Amino acid sequence: MKPSDGELKTASGIPDTASIAKTVSVIIEYAIKSRASDIHVEPRADTVQVRYRIDGILHETMTLPKEVLSTVVAYIKTLASLNSEDLRSPQEGRFSFKLPDKSLILRVSTLPVIDGEKIVMRLLDENAHPLSLEELGLEGENLSRVARGIHEPHGLILVTGPAGTGKTTTLYSILTLLNAPGVNISTIEDPVEYRLPGINQTQVNSKSGITLAAGLRSLLGQDPNVVMAGEIRDSETADLAIQGALTGHVILSGLHTDDTATAIVRLLDMKIAPFLVASTVKLVIAQRLVRRICASCRISYVPSADEIATIKTSFQLDAALNIFRGKTAEPKKTPITPVPTTHTLMSSPAIAGNMKIVEPVHDLMKTKTIMQRIADDPNIINRTMAEAEAAQTKKPAVPPPVSAKSQAPAQTTPAKLNGNEFMLYKAGPGCDKCSHNGYIGRIGIFEVMEINDIVTKMIVSRAHADMIEEASVREGMITLSQDGLLKCLRGETTIEEVLRVAHEIDR
Repeated sequence: MKPSDGELKTASGIPDTASIAKTVSVIIEYAIKSRASDIHVEPRADTVQVRYRIDGILHETMTLPKEVLSTVVAYIKTLASLNSEDLRSPQEGRFSFKLPDKSLILRVSTLPVIDGEKIVMRLLDENAHPLSLEELGLEGENLSRVARGIHEPHGLILVTGPAGTGKTTTLYSILTLLNAPGVNISTIEDPVEYRLPGINQTQVNSKSGITLAAGLRSLLGQDPNVVMAGEIRDSETADLAIQGALTGHVILSGLHTDDTATAIVRLLDMKIAPFLVASTVKLVIAQRLVRRICASCRISYVPSADEIATIKTSFQLDAALNIFRGKTAEPKKTPITPVPTTHTLMSSPAIAGNMKIVEPVHDLMKTKTIMQRIADDPNIINRTMAEAEAAQTKKPAVPPPVSAKSQAPAQTTPAKLNGNEFMLYKAGPGCDKCSHNGYIGRIGIFEVMEINDIVTKMIVSRAHADMIEEASVREGMITLSQDGLLKCLRGETTIEEVLRVAHEIDR
């Protein structure tokens, strides 16, 4: 019997699926412990591969027998209130997963593929609060420009970058800064990822006629001070955002472009008049995410002449060094309105009433079945597809204990640097703090363009994106690659990480 909406959903509520419930519980718990943002359950010809996205990188973690695929997919679909009998159509849903110390929302997406149905689950922490601008990675001149731009009385603020680069997180952080009892803030999002106390959030629902454009049009009639549209996707949404900015509102939105200058050109391509773009856009923020190097085990080094030559061809090295060496004080902290943790996503009856809740199974080692090999095997979290067959006939060896040497910081700071030398950092051998990965978490690299008089004139004359960028750099804008190199010099990330996302910057 299918439980009603809002009823506690556990393995015991579905006949003959106890071991499947245990398997799904282990997959989710391991993902949480691994700091994963997404879980991919992917059918292959003879097995089922489970991968976690950790700090933006997909990692092979475990495999399951192919014969359990259909029951695992059906169980997850039931939790997410999806149609478990429909195997041919993509579906989307969500459910809640409770741990003793936290509660998470899992957003589920299913897709038919050749070997079965693939499932991707996005993990969202109910109690997560927006980060401050400094925690995002904004500092120095970039932070000052954002602080000035978001306090304009009206205008359009854009956050740009490819999918998965943290645009929504940045928009949420800005909304939190603007949130006050005397300010009416409304959003139209697809989907609503986190609930922000004191802010009116609307979920896109095309079946009910609530599209981004229709929702934005309605919000502008709700006497708002600040409106956030999750993304500008077409000319209609762009025109509504421009009109909202013209009529005295602060409009925030995301836009899929590579950099700040290209965002301006994209609006022009959407048939927005140049003088309207020039008069309404106040600030454009472009961003990427790089993995943050573990400060406890990172290794410092002085780059060789060959490495310096390579860096010079990829980055504006001299300009970045001048900014780095000219830094005399830490960036001024931007005050942020605290977000009460008592307001969670499940505090909304409308959301809670349409969501299943599953609690983890904590007696994982009591039942030993073929579907519970994942719970019995202590090495399964690092098993790759190549090792799956060997694991069926031979128990994997327990990895040797980590030596004290690998746990200790491996600093090689030079005693003295001459005037032409500088220090960079690379990932160390790993330690307990970073789970022996060398990296822990991610940080943003940013490019912040203020629309000043010079840029305004170039927009009106329909200047090329490269010309707008060159003019902005002359006016003091720090480029994405420069900000990335600055974070390398400060020991926050590595050159390899910045180069990994450089193809997104320079393409």
